[in-house]
Amino acid sequence: MVDAFTESDYAGIVRRVVAWVLDVVAFSISWFVLLVAATLANEGVLEAEDGLAFAMIAVPALLWKTLWVASPLRGTPGHRVAGIRVVRPDGSRVSLARAAGRTLVEAAMYAFFLVGMVLGGITILASRRRQAIHDMVAGTVCVERDALVRLGSPQHVATHLPQASAASTAASTARTTTASTSTSTTAPTDAPRPQTTEERHRGPFL
Repeated sequence: MVDAFTESDYAGIVRRVVAWVLDVVAFSISWFVLLVAATLANEGVLEAEDGLAFAMIAVPALLWKTLWVASPLRGTPGHRVAGIRVVRPDGSRVSLARAAGRTLVEAAMYAFFLVGMVLGGITILASRRRQAIHDMVAGTVCVERDALVRLGSPQHVATHLPQASAASTAASTARTTTASTSTSTTAPTDAPRPQTTEERHRGPFL
């Protein structure tokens, strides 16, 4: 897949940390509301072994993030406020399946909290596309909002997609050359055979 962005278009670790903090706040509020609702539904008692109650908290939160990333808005509220968009390397939207995989890997990382955060920070700083582990697994990138605005301009296409254009032009030229050569070198099968000198002198009745 051809990269549609330059290295400066990818969101840095500071923006991503800001987005993460904002999302944690949003998640905490959502979880608190759901926790209160689950407690009231369970007659004021929420026991640790009550798996259904915790599923009612965790599953909606995971779906919430997945649907935000796969939506036309291309990011969670934290991403939006921080000026980040989550897309594919070519600038296209993230599919629902990829968004779900990304969310699950991210949740698995943060299950270890500090370890997951440190590993995610290292990969963001070390990778050319500034991808965290869950971005690498899902094939997504986090770019700055203005990068998507520039993506559709003719100047951006001419500057950042030369390899794709050259490959397309070369393939088209090769097909045209092959077709021309085939046409010029193939002799027609029904062409009349030229008469010899003897046949011309004998005439039609000899």
